[in-house]
Parts: sequence; C-alpha cells; structure tokens
Amino acid sequence: MEYSQESRYLRPGEHTAGIRNLMLFYNGHYESHAGIWKKDDFVPYISYVDESGRPREWFFDGALFLAKWSFAFRGYEGYPVGDERSNNLEDWRWYLDKTFGEAGDLAELNKAVEDVAVQLNDPGYKMKVVIMIPYPDPSQHEFGELAGSGPLSFDYRRVAPEEAHRNKQLALKWYVGQLLKRWDEADLPRLELSALYWMNEAVHQSVPQEEELIGWTRDLIHDAGLKFFWIPYFNAENYGKWKELGFDAAVLQPNHFFTETGADRIQVTADMAAKAGMGLEMEVDYRVFGEDGAFRGKYLNYLNGGVEYGFAGDVFRGYYQDVKLLAAAAYNEDPAKRAIYDMTYRFVKGTYVSTNS
Repeated sequence: MEYSQESRYLRPGEHTAGIRNLMLFYNGHYESHAGIWKKDDFVPYISYVDESGRPREWFFDGALFLAKWSFAFRGYEGYPVGDERSNNLEDWRWYLDKTFGEAGDLAELNKAVEDVAVQLNDPGYKMKVVIMIPYPDPSQHEFGELAGSGPLSFDYRRVAPEEAHRNKQLALKWYVGQLLKRWDEADLPRLELSALYWMNEAVHQSVPQEEELIGWTRDLIHDAGLKFFWIPYFNAENYGKWKELGFDAAVLQPNHFFTETGADRIQVTADMAAKAGMGLEMEVDYRVFGEDGAFRGKYLNYLNGGVEYGFAGDVFRGYYQDVKLLAAAAYNEDPAKRAIYDMTYRFVKGTYVSTNS
C-alpha cells in the first residue's frame, strides 16, 4: 500500500534536472587523499557491479561534486562552523583546478562513464553532474582581489552590509563564470552539467541580505540554463522556505546516522520533508561495518523508513556515504559488508524489501 504522503515529496523531473538519485562525491582535501577520484573509483557508483566487479547496469544517475575542506583545511561550508578558517579566493581557485584538471575528478568520471557505456552497450549515455558553489563566509574579511575589485571583505561587521553583499556577488559571479568557462573548454562528452549546489546547509536570518544573495545567485545560475540545488541539515534555519528562497530542488538531511537519535527520527524527517515538498538524504559512513551492528541498524532505519514512509518510491534523493564507503562495500569479501552495497542498489532501483539484518 502506498504511503499517503508519498505524493507530497519532491519528485524527480524538470526541477531536479531529471536526476532521481544524486550521489555526493566529496573531492576536497583529506590527509588520507580520499578526495582524489580516479576512473575505477567511480565505477561501482555509476554502475551496479557484481561480486567480480563487472558492471551490470547503470546505478546512480546524478553526481554532486562538493568539498568540505581545501588544501589549507579552510572550510567551504562556512558559517556557522565554528573552528574552521574561512575559505578565500585561493581555496576557490584550488577547487576549480582540482575538479577540472586534465587528470582531475571530472576527467576521471568521464573516462569511467565511457568505459562502462561500452560494457553496457549504451554508447549514448551521459552522467548528469552538479558542482558546488563555495559559501561566501560572512566572517571572511580578506577574501582576496579579483581584477579591478580591490580587497574583498564579506564581513558585514567590518564593512557596510551593502558593501559586503556586493563583494559576495563579485566573488560568486567570478566563480560561476570560471566554472562555466572551464566546463566549456573541458573534453567531457560523457557528462552533462545540470545544476549548481549551494554549499551552506542553512540560511541564516542574522546575515544581512542572505536571502537576497541566494535569489541573485539563482538568477545567475538560471541565466546559464542550469538548476539550483540545496541540502539543508535537519531542522536547519529556513529549510521549509527553500522554494521561496529560489532553489529548484532541495533534499532534507535526517542526521540520524550521526546523532544519538532513535528510528523515529526518520519518520519525523519524512514528515518534515513531505510538508515542505522536499526530497530526503540517505546517510551512511564506515561505521556501518562495525561488529556490534549498531550503525548497520541505523542505516537500515533509513532503508526501511523509505519503504514505510513512502520516500523509497518516486522521490528525489541525495546519498551521503562519507567519501567512498559504498565502493568499499561493493568490493568487500565479507558478505555482510557487501550486503550494504546490494541493499542500497535495491533501494535505488525500487526493489528493496524491509529487513532487520
């Protein structure tokens, strides 16, 4: 029986650029180098691989590239993350260079899609791509200088709020322009740029002209023929105003996997998302492999909740998996760990059946 509120969630379609299941690929800086993606890393995400590693069919249909930290460990999410240093122009350039380099993450994804398309006999297939917009942090007083701009400050407490707002617009216009230029110049025939993503996970009333900035950014993105996505955290400020703010599609985070919450957090989030017309985010990390099964149980709450509360159906979803958890599951010789990959695949394909193990 279909759950009564399924029709209230955000469905895949024009507003989601046709994307149904959006995988989050974190490609920022990690001391472990986990954020460096190579062709083979992408294969178990863009396609479902069997136990021998052979692609059997297409899997996730959208790829969101985003980063928590730069090479200097300055955070791209910004406010209100407490102890991270504010991102600056150097960090924004570094991210574009890493993502668009000749051997960068997008080039490697393009190679992966090309190879898998041959194996699946689907030569015309293209992967839809979404790329983050770093948050212009209002605590940043020394962002850097663009051509003819002079030093840019985003800190409304140290310069006039109107000046801070204009400076953010200059920086965002530069970043989006650079991103589009690099995309046009790149050789990525197997990829399709579909949307850009607002990196900060809340919209804070305490920041002057924050809502205006998001609306202005939406117009910039729409002028380029792209969609504008957002994934706020659980009960984030202004999450329910996502349409009014100007986002085309939004997914709500339950944050159950990372907090001491019970299974009812999934139902609560599902109700919030349905009321706001949003999609939902699935969340898992390497702790799901733990011997005591506690985090495996948490992940099952998401999967089972999807069936029970209707978001396992025709609903726009995002998938957080730390950095490469699902690949680790796909190639794991332990059947219990491999099962995490298989269950996720069935969930994406709409064939998952609730289980307790």
